[in-house]
Amino acid sequence: MAQEGIISCQLPGGTITALHERGLIRARGIPYAKAGRFHPPTLLDVWTGIIDSTKPAPICPQKPSRLNFVTGDLIEGREMSEDCLNLSVIAPPHPLSRDKKLPVLVWFHGGAFVSGGGDLDCYSPWGLARRGVVVVNVTSRLGIFGYMEIDGVAPANLGLWDQITALKWIQKNISGFGGDPEQVTVVGQSAGAQSIYYMMVSDETKGLFQRAIMQSTPLGAVPTPEDVSRQLSSLAKSLMRDDPATISPDRLLDIQDDISLEAKRLGINNPTSFWPQLGKYPLPQEAEIPQRIEDAAQRFNVMIGWTQDEGNAFLTMIPYLSSWYKYPVLGPFLRGCANRLVSRNVFIQPSQLFHQQLLHSGGKSTSFIFQWSPRQSPHGAVHCIELPLLFGDWGSWEKAPMMQGTEAREDVERLSVAVQNLWVAFAEGETLGHSHFVIDRNLTFEEAALQNADALKMLGVQVITVRADGSSTMFGRDIVDATMMAFPGRTIDIIINNAGVVASHSRLADVPVKEFDHMFHINTRSIFLLVQAAEQHLSSPGGRIINASSVAARLGISAASFYSGSKAALHAMTRGWAEELGPRGITVNVALLGPIETDLVFDEENPYMNVFRANQYIKRNGTAQESANAILFLASSGSSFVTGQVLNIDGGLTYS
Repeated sequence: MAQEGIISCQLPGGTITALHERGLIRARGIPYAKAGRFHPPTLLDVWTGIIDSTKPAPICPQKPSRLNFVTGDLIEGREMSEDCLNLSVIAPPHPLSRDKKLPVLVWFHGGAFVSGGGDLDCYSPWGLARRGVVVVNVTSRLGIFGYMEIDGVAPANLGLWDQITALKWIQKNISGFGGDPEQVTVVGQSAGAQSIYYMMVSDETKGLFQRAIMQSTPLGAVPTPEDVSRQLSSLAKSLMRDDPATISPDRLLDIQDDISLEAKRLGINNPTSFWPQLGKYPLPQEAEIPQRIEDAAQRFNVMIGWTQDEGNAFLTMIPYLSSWYKYPVLGPFLRGCANRLVSRNVFIQPSQLFHQQLLHSGGKSTSFIFQWSPRQSPHGAVHCIELPLLFGDWGSWEKAPMMQGTEAREDVERLSVAVQNLWVAFAEGETLGHSHFVIDRNLTFEEAALQNADALKMLGVQVITVRADGSSTMFGRDIVDATMMAFPGRTIDIIINNAGVVASHSRLADVPVKEFDHMFHINTRSIFLLVQAAEQHLSSPGGRIINASSVAARLGISAASFYSGSKAALHAMTRGWAEELGPRGITVNVALLGPIETDLVFDEENPYMNVFRANQYIKRNGTAQESANAILFLASSGSSFVTGQVLNIDGGLTYS
């Protein structure tokens, strides 16, 4: 196993130094372009020398975010610089040893095009990368530095040019991190999602990405009228009394504030003065948008969604209502009305309309809603509430006002598993169909099973879901009876026993008998009960039984001795069943897994992982897809002469 610390990475464009951190590769602040102030970006996809990518990257100069009262100060202590056209990558290790390139997720942060940065700790995609994808976080120019057209000084949409240029860098260099440039999913929240919308209708993005996840896209925000834009542009130019190229960044930020105040005086209460402008390169005219959406439907698969209480983040920005919020009864009523109004008009209905436009144009689009929030939180499922479920760790978000409430940490750690798995499944190319995913605190494995069933049904597969208790003596009978009732007259072709639980204790004396019994009930007895109930219905010949096991059954792990025992018992049962059922042409085998990149795998820092890596021939975690491929073989007709065997899917860690 590679040691934690600085490593050298050879990319197609040149050499960088990066970090081996938390078992992953982390490269921070790689320059993807250079640009002088108010000038278009120049791609830097090839370089000489060695780029140091081991330190936090600068972000674009900016004022404090207007949403700090929701998210907390996410940029506290970060260096700001106009030299901010950089990206950061977190990827699984050993990219050159993989037979297949990994999907790529590219993150565009929110912040109303005036705040935020890609390399912020709160956006570190540790969990996503551990699930077998390469994640790229992009930083670009913001506000007056990146979006305002100023006659004779700055063209429009520079920040959007930056983002598109980053995608071009990724096409050239992401393979050096093990990423597949032909399997790129762009992910954005709020302004980042709005950028994705603009990139989907731009001619400049063809071939740069294939999938898009759009979170809280403010498609209903009213653009600044062209005449007002001209007035604000003239104001900006007049305020730049000195040479625009040499005026200080702080002075430019003050001018940005002056422009925002003037926009409000002119009746523009939303921040669209610093948004991308249609009709200015690289964007089409507004009249072309309907056709561009039809074209986009053929090019991109989309997931688009929103939070239930988007508007709670923007209530103080409605001047004619905010002064009334302090009053009893009337205040809460008005806040609720304003929340629903902003949520519906700016985020939810426009996103639903875009979703339907894609579907009606023959495209593939899936929708989702985040309804979760910490218990007793006054913010509800507010704008940005989903971010801790996708990025960073608890330490990055624990001080955020939107995270204050009971059981917040427990909910985040539990729900992030399902949410990150869903995002990665989409990036890996799973067809989710026209499903609508509801993400709340009650999202359970049952919910996930139902949602997976919906996705399978979209493929024309006949599916049922059955609730069964693995600790009950009726486990096998409940599943088999429901299956035979749903498919009368059919036989059972394949059984894959994959359910299991794991636990560990440092000392044998610490293992409660109740926990020991529960472990064997789930990991061993439930499999026996299912096979026993299904045996008379198995296809004969041709039936297949595959029992998922763990390297722990072979190695024996002192901290999980009773888990190891529950899996080793499965091996012995497999041999016995293979002997009994073999004359009927039914095969029974074990798929021995581990270490596989799932929610149950050890962290790289775990001492047992050092043992695994020392003894593996392929020194990395396997992927779920690699496991599925091996199990598919055991389930196929190609394995008809293979029975009573243990197939090791572990990179050479164990052998028979």
